Amino acid sequence: MPKLKYGYQWQIGSIVINPDQADVVKQIFTGFLAGQNRNQLASQFNLTHTTVLRILTSNKYAGAEDYPQIISAADFKQVQEKLKQQIVRKPKKQPTPPTKFYRGIINRYSDDAFKQAEHIYQLIYSEVEVYGES
Repeated sequence: MPKLKYGYQWQIGSIVINPDQADVVKQIFTGFLAGQNRNQLASQFNLTHTTVLRILTSNKYAGAEDYPQIISAADFKQVQEKLKQQIVRKPKKQPTPPTKFYRGIINRYSDDAFKQAEHIYQLIYSEVEVYGES
């Protein structure tokens, strides 16, 4: 049998509400809507803040996917709106490509891309120059 969400249990092959855990789920949703943050709720119910976030973001508590409903759809929607306001994802910083070329310890470079490329191509030796003629 697959693992169930916190607040539910198996009973004769069907999913039913676990009354004790369902009460905690209701209190988590109510507390979050009342202004408590995830860390406060986690410490209050001896859970991790990640578990609290998983509870707050799971639509199964609102009756989705054949799960019995523990909280109202309106409360679930309010929590999702509040979470969207709180969780702001920072855009990933794109790495800056190098603009100057260096050769060893001597800093031979130019701000002109063509001069940089010319310098790099000058560093390339043919196999004849390296190994000699065979």
